[in-house]
Amino acid sequence: ALLFLLRELAENGKFTVAGLAHLNHGLRPTAERDQRFCQELADRLHLRIAVKTEDVKGFARVRNLSVEDAARRIRYDFLEEAADAFGADRIAVGHTQDDQAETFLLKLIRGAGLTGLGGIRPRRGRVIRPLLDAARGDLRTYLSVVGEHWIEDESNEDLANPRNRIRRRVLPELDCAAGASTRPAIARAAGLVREDTEWLDELAERRYTQLAVTSEDGVAIEAT
Repeated sequence: ALLFLLRELAENGKFTVAGLAHLNHGLRPTAERDQRFCQELADRLHLRIAVKTEDVKGFARVRNLSVEDAARRIRYDFLEEAADAFGADRIAVGHTQDDQAETFLLKLIRGAGLTGLGGIRPRRGRVIRPLLDAARGDLRTYLSVVGEHWIEDESNEDLANPRNRIRRRVLPELDCAAGASTRPAIARAAGLVREDTEWLDELAERRYTQLAVTSEDGVAIEAT
């Protein structure tokens, strides 16, 4: 959905889609199927594609990381490499409003502070997230309208994964209690927290600059 929407927007000539990137994490038996899907899509649309396979479990084991954390680190390193190879100045990824709501709730139940509760950021460095205000269901409807199919990741059904429990159990119960989808409100709350956090960080940096004096001996702070 992200790809087809970007291609529509690119028709105004303000930007171009440089290519696609797909990382095979090697975590599921169907990983090769997903890779073929992406390669065939790129071929059909006459776009370049960067593909790489990584041993995520091995990386996680060596560095004592969770598989999810290891996959994220490897994935974004790969996307940066692909962007360099394509000469791209932006990396668009497909996080949605649903992802934002899920992330906020995960951070909340883990006792995160303001930075964590700010959720997924719309932009960080070269990475942009154009779909962060779009609902997952709306994107599926869009794909159906334009006649494109997609692949469902069967690991999303695994309730051993905390995010999947939030998605499959917690959010539906919240929707039931509220009588409507709670994802827009939760995502909006994450955005408000993020704005407050950015303002407080800016205020603290400005105040530090006023009070701190750096010299060869270290940092002196006016405490009066």
